[in-house]
Amino acid sequence: MCHTLQLDSTYCIESGNEVGEIKENVKEQQVMEWYEMFYKDIYRFIFYMMGDRQCCEDLVHDTFLRAYMSYEKFENRTNVKTWLFSIAKHLVIDEIRKRKRKSFFHYLQTSQRHSHLLTLNSILNTGIR
Repeated sequence: MCHTLQLDSTYCIESGNEVGEIKENVKEQQVMEWYEMFYKDIYRFIFYMMGDRQCCEDLVHDTFLRAYMSYEKFENRTNVKTWLFSIAKHLVIDEIRKRKRKSFFHYLQTSQRHSHLLTLNSILNTGIR
């Protein structure tokens, strides 16, 4: 199974500055190398956490896209693999939070339909007037 990383062209430097274009090419090549080196490890990590292949694919892609967008912030004090796993971990946490919010609001919507009946029943059963 072959995987490719599509980096959004909107993140490219559109200026005629050759130095900027060279830096952008180096950045793109570097992130592509990281993708080839660490794709499987990042995929396994995210799949272990999420258990959903489609979500996993999306989060792996988002991990490398975020690395591309934050390339200038990367400091060589840490291992690149550690940095990528940190990005992946934060994306997984965000996704879990988003799912919890979704399920919570779904719960509220369904419980509100029955809340007036529950309140009436509880008043009648406790004898409060």
